[in-house]
Amino acid sequence: MLLDEANCAQHSVKAIVLHLQKNPDAMAAVALTLAEISNIASKMAPGALAVLKTGAPTVFAILAAPEFLIAVGVGVGLTVVMFGGYKIIKKIKAGRAEKEGSVDEMIDVDELD
Repeated sequence: MLLDEANCAQHSVKAIVLHLQKNPDAMAAVALTLAEISNIASKMAPGALAVLKTGAPTVFAILAAPEFLIAVGVGVGLTVVMFGGYKIIKKIKAGRAEKEGSVDEMIDVDELD
């Protein structure tokens, strides 16, 4: 399993490098972002850097945990369903309003005759 993950990581890195080599604007954006992160890190207090240094493995472990990935997947799924449901309800309400409007227009036309 560890070899599969390493193989996936190697493939991802190769894809990123190829993309950056083909797209110089993206490479410049990445370089500027890394330079900005380095600039911010150099201005931070040594205590804050120590906290980041000790907390990084914990954050990476949480992000890599399968339970976290499942929870994120469920959260994203619920968000999509909720927004999708909202759009469906909105379309249904709009359809009802259009139907009611068409009946009113028919009444207005009948009154003219």
